Amino acid sequence: MGATNSVAWMFSRKGVINIERTRVAEDKLMELAIEAGAEDVQVSEEGYEIITAMTDFEPVRKALVAAKIALVSAEFVSIPSQMVQLSGAKAESMQALIETFEENDDVQNVFTNADFQ
Repeated sequence: MGATNSVAWMFSRKGVINIERTRVAEDKLMELAIEAGAEDVQVSEEGYEIITAMTDFEPVRKALVAAKIALVSAEFVSIPSQMVQLSGAKAESMQALIETFEENDDVQNVFTNADFQ
């Protein structure tokens, strides 16, 4: 096990805002988010994920709230710079380890660069 933040260099700290797809039109959201300072807007069937630099998180969040767009979540996360593919027994072991960490009351967040196959 490493010390606290010993692998932090492998992650970028970003703001992530999630919005349900039915709440706003894609074009309107993209324009609003980018003008407010968002780095990227990712679209999926579930909804939109707006990614911001930490310094731009609050201005983007405020712009969305001012436009009366309901947010599902808005938080800071650690995004891996490179994913590691795991499958089989290694994937099962890693998933068990992650679950153990998440169940520990002293652990606030668990971030991983594992891509489970």
